[in-house]
Formats: sequence, structure tokens, C-alpha cells
Amino acid sequence: MELDGYLTLIFLLIAGVALVGGAASLTASLYASVERKRRDLSVLRLLGLSGPALFRFPVYQGALIAAAGFAVAFGFFETMAVVINTLFHEHLQAEESLCRLEPWHLGAALAGTVLIAVAAGSVAAWRVTRIEPAEALRDE
Repeated sequence: MELDGYLTLIFLLIAGVALVGGAASLTASLYASVERKRRDLSVLRLLGLSGPALFRFPVYQGALIAAAGFAVAFGFFETMAVVINTLFHEHLQAEESLCRLEPWHLGAALAGTVLIAVAAGSVAAWRVTRIEPAEALRDE
């Protein structure tokens, strides 16, 4: 039981570091994307698109990236779960599995993933609202 507790703690620490790293990476990527598209976004502002309308672009982009990443990760998990359960099937009773996720685990993971992505997108979206329409008129 003590070993299980320590292994759980190690897993949670690794997962926490991965969570912070993933959120930082997504934030930096979305922010850099806004910086690369600054001139195009200023043209859209010049054409009459409001700041709140442009605010949604990085937020949606972050949410879609996160949802796609979650789908890929879930597919990888399902593949590995089948392999693990097949390898240990002789140690399990009928209808028992060693590796599985409950539906509420999946829902909580998806909600958390999208929530973190929306927060990361909001940082980049804040930068979008600071873009002035006049930037489109200036030569760089």
C-alpha cells in the first residue's frame, strides 16, 4: 500500500509538470501566432471587425487544438489499454480489465483540457484586442 501511495504521488507530480508545460507551450504558440498575423488582424479591424469578434479567434483555435489533441491521446490510450489488457488477461477474471477509464474520467479530462486551452487562448486574445486598425496602414 505504501508503494502504491508513492507511485501515485510520482505519477501526479509528472502529470502536473506535463500539464503546466503543455499549457505554457500552447499559450506561447497561440501568442506567437497572433504576433505573426498582427498585420492581417489589423486589416480585419480596419474593415470593421470588432475587438470582441477578433478575441474569439485565438480562443477557438486553442479549444480546437486541445480537442484534437485529446482525441489523438484518447485513441492512443485505447490502443494501449487493449494491449495491456491482452497481456494480462490470464491474471484477470472474466469481464475484468486492468486498464480502463470511467466515462466521468473522460469527461473531466476533456473539460479540463478545453478549459486550459481556453485560458491559453485568452492570453493570446488579449493581445488581439490591443492591435490597432491603423497598423494595417503603416509599412513595416
